[in-house]
Amino acid sequence: MKTPLEGIRIIDCGIFHAGPGGPAILGDLGADVIKIERPKTGDPMRASGQIGNVPLRLPGGRSIFFEGANRNKKSVTVDLNTSQGQSIVHRLSERSDVFMTNMRRQAVEKLNISYPVISKLNPRLIYASVSAFGRKGPDRDNGGFDYQGQARSGFMYSMGEEGMPPIVSQFGIIDQITAIMTSH
Repeated sequence: MKTPLEGIRIIDCGIFHAGPGGPAILGDLGADVIKIERPKTGDPMRASGQIGNVPLRLPGGRSIFFEGANRNKKSVTVDLNTSQGQSIVHRLSERSDVFMTNMRRQAVEKLNISYPVISKLNPRLIYASVSAFGRKGPDRDNGGFDYQGQARSGFMYSMGEEGMPPIVSQFGIIDQITAIMTSH
């Protein structure tokens, strides 16, 4: 059976959940997703294994968070700090349809995988870049995590009851919403 995104190749240079979550959804629809991971440690989400005191590990010690955000993908270890690693990603980008990342602006520039670089290699490629604080403004170069999004958006406040402190959602709701919106 043919899937909606069969024949579409996506390069995923995302970490944690907000970055890799979007490509995972596109993989659910049949896209060929290639996840780029750093040597030795891979995606930092591989180490995530609990919420509070509740362990959330799969057999073999695998992180349920990592597996959920990286299903339907082929992982490739590439050292983007080397010219050889950058060349690998450049060659993959030439033969891909979409490039997705949630790395900070300074990181994609340093690693030679910024939009100006990748778009020259493949002008028809869609470059999707997730940023906690956008590409303009005073916080544009800061990294962001789910809790910051919950706090700054007012989500925590809306979850609390009158006279009580704000409530933190433990399940990465802002990262999940970001992933869904990025995939669409």
